Amino acid sequence: MMTVRSRGLLMTLVYCGLCTSVVGSLGALLIPTIADSHDVPRGTAQWVLTAALLVGAIATPVLGALCDRPYRRTVLLATLATVLAGSVVAAMATSFPQLVVGRTMQGLTYGIIPMTMATARAHLPAEKVRGAVAALSITTVTGAGLSFPVTGLIVQIWEYHAAFWFAAGFTALALVGVAVATPRRDRSRPAQRTRLDLAGAVLLACALTSLLLAVSQGGAWGWSSPAVIGLAVAAVLSFTAWTWHELRIDNPLVQLRAFRHRDMAAANIAALGLGAMLFAGSSAVSQLVQTPVSAHYGFALTLLGAGLALLPTSIGSQLSNRLMRLVTRRLDPRLLLPLGPALVGIDMAFLALYHDELWQVLVGLFLQGLGIGVTFGAMPMMILAVVPEDQTGSATAMNQVLRTLGGSIGSAGTGALLASATPLGALLPTESGYTLTFVVAAAGCGALVALLVVMALLPAAAGSTAIAGQPPTPSRSASTSTSTSACTSTSR
Repeated sequence: MMTVRSRGLLMTLVYCGLCTSVVGSLGALLIPTIADSHDVPRGTAQWVLTAALLVGAIATPVLGALCDRPYRRTVLLATLATVLAGSVVAAMATSFPQLVVGRTMQGLTYGIIPMTMATARAHLPAEKVRGAVAALSITTVTGAGLSFPVTGLIVQIWEYHAAFWFAAGFTALALVGVAVATPRRDRSRPAQRTRLDLAGAVLLACALTSLLLAVSQGGAWGWSSPAVIGLAVAAVLSFTAWTWHELRIDNPLVQLRAFRHRDMAAANIAALGLGAMLFAGSSAVSQLVQTPVSAHYGFALTLLGAGLALLPTSIGSQLSNRLMRLVTRRLDPRLLLPLGPALVGIDMAFLALYHDELWQVLVGLFLQGLGIGVTFGAMPMMILAVVPEDQTGSATAMNQVLRTLGGSIGSAGTGALLASATPLGALLPTESGYTLTFVVAAAGCGALVALLVVMALLPAAAGSTAIAGQPPTPSRSASTSTSTSACTSTSR
């Protein structure tokens, strides 16, 4: 039974999850405004989004590893404090580099959702954990539909710095709530004290930084320039070294051995691939609808209008997610997983052909939401049906890392494509840059669908397990059934 303290904790954790949406709304939506305010090209302004996503991709596995230790509450408080400090730095920014520094600090917010789920599992009554995780899993979807219009309204009334002050106040309340509502001690058995994989964190940071710099600056520096080639080589070498390191130690930063299970591999590949395509398309749409009509395309929407334009995505994702819960009672979620990127691919192809009228863009965003709901509903079902119960947190954290990594790549890719389509001396890209972005995203979704279909048809390896090569347990079948049932109630 939920006590008053447990209810307060759950409300606090849900509120913390909403911080991710509020801080996330300060990225893609504000790119045109920030570009104009600081007199920088939009390809450069894209870094207010890319920097946060990059830090999120690097920090999430580290935060997840720290939250497996006894000081989970301290880690969550420190994360929120850093996000709060980053919001203040960005709110007081007088230059573009200072703004990027603030956004970099805010990037830690992308690791909050896995931490709130771990906290709920550790402190809430066992019979209420599934419902709590269900509530937490939809906070980013629900929050996006609310935070983007609110951010747009704030900037329209005042200016973009006010939106960062709003984020600071929002995060400060979360910080106070966690300090008051989160127990200082876990009710569960003490976590095993293991050394944090610092070498893995450094190698991953080097690999991601090299990759994203090459992708985002390729158009400006030249794809065949020594700098871009050098960064690409550095990324390959760093990823190779990181993979070798992660596979040879007992407590890696990311459990790469999880990929040997078919369903786990499919869910994580979908997270990486669709994350890239979604952020590429969403970032382009956000800028397209705000482009002044003097550019002979675009709709000159205010930030409030641009935020409201994203509501069809939230509506579509909620609708398809609810349908997923019904359909998966009869069908294996791995058979439905390719449907998500297929819908997003149709959306991107539609937008590549039709984006002259605002209603066409809204239809495309609704299709995108349908795809998001299907994919985000199927992935946790597949993961929870495979992993042992005591390792659900690490498995879902890895999925979040790959989703964030995909978003970083997609964001940087959009910036590179739009920068390459921006004439010398101009601040706005040509319309062909947006068309090319949608075409590339549609092609990427098509390739992802083909790969997921092949993986769905492949037989699962006998006796394979998801995490760390653990042997199958006698209760695997029962636990799989239970996890699948649980995931039906927790899917987003």
